Amino acid sequence: MKKLYIIPATLFCNNVNAEWGQQWGSMVWGQSSTSVPIMGGFSQFIFFVLMLVIGVFVTKRWGLIKTLPAVAVLSLTPIIVDAVQLNTFQNGEVADADDVNENFNNLNQAVQELKETIKRVSCNAVEGVFLNDSCLNPELDIDFIFQAPVSNNVLLEIDTSSFEFENSNNMEINLFAEASSFNLDCQLSNTTNGVISTFFIPSTGGSVVDIVTIQEREVHTLSCSILSANPFQQQPVEITLEVRFY
Repeated sequence: MKKLYIIPATLFCNNVNAEWGQQWGSMVWGQSSTSVPIMGGFSQFIFFVLMLVIGVFVTKRWGLIKTLPAVAVLSLTPIIVDAVQLNTFQNGEVADADDVNENFNNLNQAVQELKETIKRVSCNAVEGVFLNDSCLNPELDIDFIFQAPVSNNVLLEIDTSSFEFENSNNMEINLFAEASSFNLDCQLSNTTNGVISTFFIPSTGGSVVDIVTIQEREVHTLSCSILSANPFQQQPVEITLEVRFY
């Protein structure tokens, strides 16, 4: 019963039972022959909508900034593919299997080169070293300025399972704040273990450093509360966050 959904799925094809099993003959370019059943306009519309939904989901899941390098590289795909050497055919000419397969192999090689380029760009975006299909020693440097108290403000979310960080076993977090009228109270946490590290910097300023072993390959969140130490003075606090992976 669970596999009955296959039956209505076949209805999306035009002429689903049209002359199946007959000998189609040689593949000839530009030759008029019996039409091979293909998806109709309604099915193509559904396919387009599904691809659009997948694109929106990926953008939300990875974040726009992380997807931008991939978008930038993929936007150059027509130029890259245009540089691929492909065999050409004329109408009425029988397609040679070796030539067609060579085209497929050349395109596959171009796709693999695109994947490597995307990885290289993603690694360079976090100042890592791309070597042997790995991103080594990536870094994150971010500056923040807070004008007023906040509670549990998320400064950074790091997915340690992503390509940029999957080859790192430790993260070194260096949090620095200048003297201000605020105390800084931060926590590093993940879903599995909850709070795994805490950081506190008084209003006099200073820095704290902690080295955390990556045990769970999941999203790690650094959130901070900016607490007023002097309610009669509202001096902004400037925070510098440095994260090193190794």
